[in-house]
Amino acid sequence: MSNRIKPTCSSCELEDDLHLVTLLYDSSVSCGRILVYCFDCRTSKRNFDVSIPLEIVTEAIFEKLFDLGKSSSDKGAAHSIVFGRK
Repeated sequence: MSNRIKPTCSSCELEDDLHLVTLLYDSSVSCGRILVYCFDCRTSKRNFDVSIPLEIVTEAIFEKLFDLGKSSSDKGAAHSIVFGRK
């Protein structure tokens, strides 16, 4: 039995229709902070580069975002946000 806490929206804490997003630090750069947003927060914030439905995000996809320079987030913190906290 897993004791992980499910991911929630980084902004409003909803649990539905979540996507991994990279929230851009600045419009002149292509890397951003990895967060999880629900539909409403994705619609209202719009300053992100990547948006992937959370249910299809794998460890490989997560790692690839760092390999491609899409995020400069702390990898451990971002992992907890995306895959849930212990």
